[in-house]
Amino acid sequence: MFGIFKKRESQADLEYKQVMDVLEELKVSVLLITQSGEIVMVADSLRSRPRDWLGGNVMEVMISRPGLDPYFIYYENDTYYYSVAGGATSLPGFRNYESYRSTVSQALSMYLVLYLMKTRGQDIRHPQMSFSHNRIHTNVIAYVQRLRNWYPIQHGSEEPEDATDDKVEQVNTGNIDIAEVIATYKLSPA
Repeated sequence: MFGIFKKRESQADLEYKQVMDVLEELKVSVLLITQSGEIVMVADSLRSRPRDWLGGNVMEVMISRPGLDPYFIYYENDTYYYSVAGGATSLPGFRNYESYRSTVSQALSMYLVLYLMKTRGQDIRHPQMSFSHNRIHTNVIAYVQRLRNWYPIQHGSEEPEDATDDKVEQVNTGNIDIAEVIATYKLSPA
C-alpha cells in the first residue's frame, strides 16, 4: 500500500518539476498567491527582497472554478513587461502577447493545482476551471508592515506615482482594510 502512495507522490513531484521547467522557459517568476484577501504563498525570492522594495512590474492572473473564491497569482517577467510597456507586439516563440499570456496562465493554473496538492493536500481541479489575465500597470507588490507580509496593492497607470505608498500607509495606520486595495473577487482595475 505504501508503494502506491510513494508512486503517486513521485508522479506529483514529476508534474511539479515539469510545470516549473515550463515557467522557467517562459521566464516567469511566481511571487505571490492570494485568495479572498489572504496570502496563500509568498515566494522565497520575494521574502528575500528589502521591505521597502516596490514591485511595479508584476502581472496578475485570476484562476476561478465553481465552488471556490478565485485565486490570484502575481508573477514577474521583465522582458514581457518592458516589451508590452514599450509597444512591442510579440515575444520570440509567440505570435502575439495574447498567445503568451494564455500559455503563461495555463502553466500558472497547473502550478496552482500542484502547489495546493503538494503543500495543503487540497485538490482544486475542476472541469470548469478558468483563468483571466490582467493588463500591466494594475498592481504593485509592497510589504505591509501592519500585516507583516507582502501584498499586491492595486495601482492603476492613471494614479499618481505615490498611490501605492499612500494605500500601504492607510492600511498600516488602520484607516482602511487591506481588502479595499487588493483583488479579492475580480481582477484589479486597469
